[in-house]
Amino acid sequence: MKDALRHLDGVLPRFAKISDLAELRAAVEEVGLPAVVKPTGASGSKGIFELRAPEDLDAAMERLSQIARPDFDPVFKQFGAEFIVEEFLEGDELSVEGFVSGGEVHIVTITDKVTSVPFHLELEHKVPSALPADARAEVSATTKDIVGALEFDNCAFHLEAKWGDRGLRFIEIAGRPAGDYIGSHLVPLATGVNYFENVVRVAAGEELRLEHDRQLNAGLRFVLAERAGRFEGADGLEGIGEDPGFDHVFHEVPAGTEVALPPENFGQQRVVAVIARHVTREGLEALLGRVTTEASARISPVDGRAE
Repeated sequence: MKDALRHLDGVLPRFAKISDLAELRAAVEEVGLPAVVKPTGASGSKGIFELRAPEDLDAAMERLSQIARPDFDPVFKQFGAEFIVEEFLEGDELSVEGFVSGGEVHIVTITDKVTSVPFHLELEHKVPSALPADARAEVSATTKDIVGALEFDNCAFHLEAKWGDRGLRFIEIAGRPAGDYIGSHLVPLATGVNYFENVVRVAAGEELRLEHDRQLNAGLRFVLAERAGRFEGADGLEGIGEDPGFDHVFHEVPAGTEVALPPENFGQQRVVAVIARHVTREGLEALLGRVTTEASARISPVDGRAE
């Protein structure tokens, strides 16, 4: 994908495909530090490792050799131990949600993101983006260039990038709707656009219905397990649920599950998702801030191990 976009000036980070430690060392000589190394085929931020110093390379590749295996996660059946190293991108993380129909690119919204350090799990999503209008216009224009260059058509798309002093820097794009309740809940709550209905429409060759009938702010915040152990449930959700600003609470991990944290497991730390909406961005920020301060995961020790 990145090879196909090399002609877009200033959009791509420096990058290289690698398969082992020797190739990683050689690639870092060209890409530079800080950098990020990750599997080329994965999902849910599985196996993203920051490289801040030369001594980080050995540890990252040792861990990736354990992670990029089908017995760790079935997602690795397709590409396995194939990795990409790219320069670390500064800036605000975002995604672009849209459709391509008959060669025409439609931008529905831009989503602001917050991710965890250092493993880049997605913690928070907010629709629409709070970027200034000129920045949103540049993001939309560059997105159309990327989608056109890759010849996507008759599909939804979900593009991930960072916005900073150097403009939009591309991370990845997929010909599908966004996960993490963005397409299913946040876009409809904020805009009135039924995203999944349009996924079916574009696949069936029917006319899209993308008119916004509202201008609200919708967002999601995950409640995290702060340590490994048995997830017994989440505290603090009762008070949150009484506020009309909160729309949905989803349990991502069943109570009673023994959870592990990254890098041992990338899919269990986010135990609860809370969705809220408000007429202003400031109001939405306050609601999502309450999730962080009032809700917590209750974790008990397992087999006598200390908490």
